[in-house]
Amino acid sequence: MTISLSHIDSEKGVPPETNVGKPRFWRYPEWRKSTLNINGKQNLSGRNSILVYSFAASRFKMQIDQYEDRSFTEIEDIEKDDDLIFNGRLIYSKVFSESSLIRLALNGLSTLHEEKFLSGDYKTERYSQYIYSAGAEYEYINNKFTGIAGLSYDGTATPETGDKPGKDPVNDLGVNTALIYSPADNYSVQLNFGRKTRFPTLRETFSGALGRFVPNPELKSEVAYTAELNLGRRFASGSSDLNFFISYINDGIVRVALPGGQFQRVNKNKIRTYGAEILSTYEILPKFKTNFNLTYLNSFSQNEAGEYSDTLEYKPQLIAGLFFDYTTGGFNPSL
Repeated sequence: MTISLSHIDSEKGVPPETNVGKPRFWRYPEWRKSTLNINGKQNLSGRNSILVYSFAASRFKMQIDQYEDRSFTEIEDIEKDDDLIFNGRLIYSKVFSESSLIRLALNGLSTLHEEKFLSGDYKTERYSQYIYSAGAEYEYINNKFTGIAGLSYDGTATPETGDKPGKDPVNDLGVNTALIYSPADNYSVQLNFGRKTRFPTLRETFSGALGRFVPNPELKSEVAYTAELNLGRRFASGSSDLNFFISYINDGIVRVALPGGQFQRVNKNKIRTYGAEILSTYEILPKFKTNFNLTYLNSFSQNEAGEYSDTLEYKPQLIAGLFFDYTTGGFNPSL
């Protein structure tokens, strides 16, 4: 078992946005977080059964001072937040034979958020959310083939919604499957399919962020259907992988701009993403390595005409990286 405790007591500023009509001028005179973590592993019934556990509790307090202009002299509004968060995870693994095993998992998260504003005479509003997930996964292995099939039941509830309308609890099923085939040594082909639901967070649904966002209590969960094909090769001096992927997201949560420099998170009916990725690691010399990655991404949401042409934030078309690393003695320069 491992127990750790951390405490951060700080203050900071944020740079104002560029290329916007009304940038924010924020400072955080208080940014304080205390966290307790407990992690461990326990063998059950010999070595054939293992229970892995993780628990955490954290207290987070924050104050944001919003100023009128870039002189940072006259305060426009103040936000004070207080959060209490608990989360835990249990994973039980049972090995039946050399070729099969099952995993059972249980996850839970509880968040209590309190906020108050100078503009609201510091009236406290309380928000809370519970997120839970229970799942099972079976894995079968032989010399050249591995198959994985999993099912989960996920849910969320927001019993306290401050001065906003309440929301009904939501739950859904998740599915994940993987097929891995190795036709020869150092070669592999992997095919993945999955369905997963992401629930909107308290911040996405109810937070106004000092007037920057317009809350959207009607925000719905987004559901993703994904598929991926991986071709991998391992060799003496490195490895290379080629991935092809595609996903369809129903009711995708995105940020849209509103008049007056405000934003809101809304649901897009459908979002389609597909692309390809190359990852390669090569040892040029015994102490000199290089990594290369290149990703092509095509991601658009569906417009009213049914065409996938509406652009999305944070979805670049090309991503590339080249990394060099050299190690000699106790010195490790990289580029």
